[in-house]
Amino acid sequence: MMDLVSDFRDLIISSLKELKASSKELSPNYKADDDVFDLTLKYFQLCDKLFIPQKKFNVLFSKELSSKLSCIPDSSHKAILDIKNRLDAGTDIVGYLSRSVRSADSPAMMVRNWNLHHAHIKEPIIEGQRKAKSSDILLFFTYDDATVYFLDVLPHPSGDNWFSTALLEIIYDNGWKHLLNIQPRLSNPKPKLTDAMINQRMKNTVVFIEVRGCVVMPFDGGVASSGDNNMAVKRAGYFVSNLKKWKTWHEQVIADYQWTEELIRNYEHFSKEVKEFEDIRLTHFDWDYFYIFDNQTKKETMLRIEDAVQDIDVKRNGQNLAVLYYKPLYFYVRDEKIGEIIKVRIDIHLD
Repeated sequence: MMDLVSDFRDLIISSLKELKASSKELSPNYKADDDVFDLTLKYFQLCDKLFIPQKKFNVLFSKELSSKLSCIPDSSHKAILDIKNRLDAGTDIVGYLSRSVRSADSPAMMVRNWNLHHAHIKEPIIEGQRKAKSSDILLFFTYDDATVYFLDVLPHPSGDNWFSTALLEIIYDNGWKHLLNIQPRLSNPKPKLTDAMINQRMKNTVVFIEVRGCVVMPFDGGVASSGDNNMAVKRAGYFVSNLKKWKTWHEQVIADYQWTEELIRNYEHFSKEVKEFEDIRLTHFDWDYFYIFDNQTKKETMLRIEDAVQDIDVKRNGQNLAVLYYKPLYFYVRDEKIGEIIKVRIDIHLD
């Protein structure tokens, strides 16, 4: 029996290993009955920390950072320029990020809440060096689809000093308001929270803060009570629930198929189809599609992730025909008028 959920779990584990991720779920001795959601959630949040997928970015400097460049150590200035050049060229900057950046179990609350990242800029990475040296000053930055915004250079925070309203104010003051989740219909929260209070509360709840007279909430809806990014939780749930619906539907189709098996086998030209119609597998995925490969036909079908197969009827010649079973590209239905089992192309799932 094909199992798209199991295929997806294997793909997620393979993707985490390709990212050189560390997590208890990747241990050879780890056993779990149903951890596909947790693994998917870890994968999405790790991608956010690592700038995945990597591509060429335009880089902009804030006016606050530009005014500081002549005052910081020369080696740090060179590190900033090296990071810029890497982003311009579409080369990864993972070596400048935190040493725990590849840990799928390590939370990054500034990223999960505010899409704020930091890089260690003590000195440029030399050829063959995997990680930058730990630094007492950090470059803070954020990004959107096409641009990385260098915000400020600040001393390495500790404890509850990680969150800084000043970074959001820099975004506002430089005209990059589209990077903030401004809530125009809400009044300013009272009492006003200190940065240390925000740093504590943003670990397991959604925090509303004041920035230049506006109410701002975390990017992507902040975090759930578990500390996981709300958008990543929804995305992981969406992926897994879609696959489980396909799996459940397919299992029901096979159960319904049993009583028609003899009838189908009476048609010689369908014998091969019947024998091998389960021989499909999930080969890869992206943000929009699952890709299903049919070992018999050697064809690939793109299934939109928002689609769900439930109680499908195929309309043909004015009548609704129940689906007996399916293969990528085709549904198989029984047409009572002609007394034959026919195949109907699945156009609704193709791009």
